[in-house]
Amino acid sequence: MAPVVDEVHDAVFVDGIHLGCKAVVLIAQNEKHVLGWYVARNENSRAWAALMERIAPPRLVVADGGGGFEKARKKVWPNTRTQRCTFHVFGQITRATTLRPRLEASKELYRLGTSLLRVCDAEEAHAWVQAYTDWCLRWETFLAEKTSRDGGGWEYTHERLVRARSSLNRLVSAGVLFTFVDPAWDRQMPAMNNRIEGATNAPLRQVLRDHWGMRLTRRIKAVFWWCYTHSEQPLPAAQILKIMPTDAQIEAAWHLVGATFQAGQLVIIDEASLTGTLSLDRITQAAAEAGAKVLLVGDYAQLQSVDAGGAFSLLIHDRDDAPELVDVHRLSHAWEKTASLELRHGRTPVIDTYLAHERIHEGDAEAMTDAAYTAWRHDRQQGLASVLIAETRENVTALNVRARADLILDDTLKPGPEITLSDGPRAGVGDTIITLHNDRRLRNRHGWVRNGQTWTITAVRDDGSVTIRPPGARFGNSIVLPADYVLEHVDLSYAVTAHRAQGITTDTAHVLVLVEPTTTRENLYVAMTRGRESNQAYVILDRPDDHAMSHPGDNPDATARTVLYGLLQHSGAELSAHETITAEQDRWGSIAQLAAAAQHDRWTTLVRGSGLTDEQAQAVIESDAFGALTAELAGPKPTTTTSTPSCHASSRLVGSPPPTTSPPSSTIASPTPPPNLPAPVAPASHRVSSSD
Repeated sequence: MAPVVDEVHDAVFVDGIHLGCKAVVLIAQNEKHVLGWYVARNENSRAWAALMERIAPPRLVVADGGGGFEKARKKVWPNTRTQRCTFHVFGQITRATTLRPRLEASKELYRLGTSLLRVCDAEEAHAWVQAYTDWCLRWETFLAEKTSRDGGGWEYTHERLVRARSSLNRLVSAGVLFTFVDPAWDRQMPAMNNRIEGATNAPLRQVLRDHWGMRLTRRIKAVFWWCYTHSEQPLPAAQILKIMPTDAQIEAAWHLVGATFQAGQLVIIDEASLTGTLSLDRITQAAAEAGAKVLLVGDYAQLQSVDAGGAFSLLIHDRDDAPELVDVHRLSHAWEKTASLELRHGRTPVIDTYLAHERIHEGDAEAMTDAAYTAWRHDRQQGLASVLIAETRENVTALNVRARADLILDDTLKPGPEITLSDGPRAGVGDTIITLHNDRRLRNRHGWVRNGQTWTITAVRDDGSVTIRPPGARFGNSIVLPADYVLEHVDLSYAVTAHRAQGITTDTAHVLVLVEPTTTRENLYVAMTRGRESNQAYVILDRPDDHAMSHPGDNPDATARTVLYGLLQHSGAELSAHETITAEQDRWGSIAQLAAAAQHDRWTTLVRGSGLTDEQAQAVIESDAFGALTAELAGPKPTTTTSTPSCHASSRLVGSPPPTTSPPSSTIASPTPPPNLPAPVAPASHRVSSSD
């Protein structure tokens, strides 16, 4: 439970974030910090009241008008004035006009929506209301147009615009659209946009997306942890852990299914590398108590769990009797079967194999994106099952939107009712989608809805729910997905990330290789082994946007070979807790570490005597780079001799000129990587590798 807030704030921002169809977290914050949060099954007045009762009534509350909020405000904060989040209002406008309106009335309303976000004072607010009133009068006849229904009756021809007008009329009449600029305030109120939309909602949703696949208990705990750490006076981690509800407490509260195993059962866990250590421990403990047996099936070299993982890899490497498949069955070409195993273990000579078979392409971001997309679309037009794989969710969303637009243009998809999916794109009848959450309640005669399954939409209902069936199935096997499931757990599946691609098999795969800190050998291995007939890599060499990390685009001589060389050395395989402890003990007990500690005083003395000022020398000694500096000074001697003393070398390393009393007669040559093989894009991970 969040703490009680006694301080009266000028403005409080509130919003709700849904965790699937089973829970919602309601959050309140001021301009800088989270003030309170409340997790409930549904967003209703009782839930809002439970949150608001623990926070002193503010002078102004900014909200998006969610279910039950206004009723709770009138009861708990009766004297608090309401300001509607204009960013949310703009979202309502764009749902009616789309982001690229075609009708002139839609274009004008869209421009009004964008100008709404820039209103800063009472004069601008008055001008906006006047412009909106003029729009209503100018298009009154147009919006009144009606169309007859086939079954009788009529409907507005421009129904979405009519709904947007009705919503805006209510807001203007209620006086909640520009409350923050009311001259009656004795001080300037903060901007009208709901801070939770960007400052809290967006990063919190990103946390949940980064840990996609977590069960509800872990998602709730992630929300609790994030809110605690972003409150005004965050508690120490140890204290947070004391008040954090346990998995058992949350599971009991939400009636999650516990141990349902029976004696003699065989429990098979597929894709076991994706199973978190704690989840695996809970399952095996429940199975042992029931007398059941657990069988783990998977590849320790593939992508890892979003929770604390490494247990599957530990079990494989700790046993001598773990069976392992020796034949690759998915891939059709003999050379690619062998190459995939080399790729699995990060052996860099395999790059030449893929280059020799013309499976690797290179270029800038725009060219590679177009090439991958064009090749994928060509395969689809030839009747092949093909998948586009990208590194980031932003790239995936952009490719999905582009694919759907082209399918509409070539009449593969017909215009009709649409629904909004989890990442923002829209979908309609005929679209191919992917479900992202297991739900055993949604079933057909062959099974239930699973995470990572692809489907085809066959009908869109007025309440936002959709009817789906497996791709290629013409009759039967239909399932209805509720509207809240669609909004939270469904996305287009023309393009996917490597995590979503793991476990699927297609005829061809087209992989965009964009080097990010999250790009690892495991990502590349999974992505380049999805297609039976062909797996193509499109390596992006330029810097598509600003990166804090180093990027191949910093090197004008970067090639696909050099990028992939670094990528294959960057393993993302996670060590188990036991392996981490062992590795740390070995590192700190090694002769090299002991020698480095013994030489610390020597290097400190050299730095202080190198000609730097006292302040510069102290800054060098206290910096994170001091360890790297001492390693450079203690490293192997270069093959060419030099008369430069160590103290002069240290002064050059930190960017200051050496003492002028003894100029060096030569310089130490920097070690260079072999031709075409620069240093890795990211530091290579000294972790246990994994298998298929």
